[in-house]
Amino acid sequence: MGGLKKSMFYATLMHMKKILDQKRQSLANVDAGLLALLERRVELAREFATIKKELDLSTFLPGVEQQKIASLKEKTHDPFVKNAIEILWPVLFGVSKKLQDEVRAEHK
Repeated sequence: MGGLKKSMFYATLMHMKKILDQKRQSLANVDAGLLALLERRVELAREFATIKKELDLSTFLPGVEQQKIASLKEKTHDPFVKNAIEILWPVLFGVSKKLQDEVRAEHK
């Protein structure tokens, strides 16, 4: 590789590395935001559990989860995001139910 071509090649590589580093930082920022939202969701699940315990309501309402998933999927046109919703939200619901069951058990 000639000197000029080699220099341009390394300059391009360095530029692409800088772009990757910026994208990694952007992902780290998104992850931090997701963590904050997850913490808020857990906080709300605790509040739900306390209220449901006082009202003697079930932590599970059949159909509600599927309605929420369908509603979220309608808000995106990206098939990959729709698939992610189908995978992630049942996990979030399961975590919320587990937390609500634990909180309800503490209040017995």
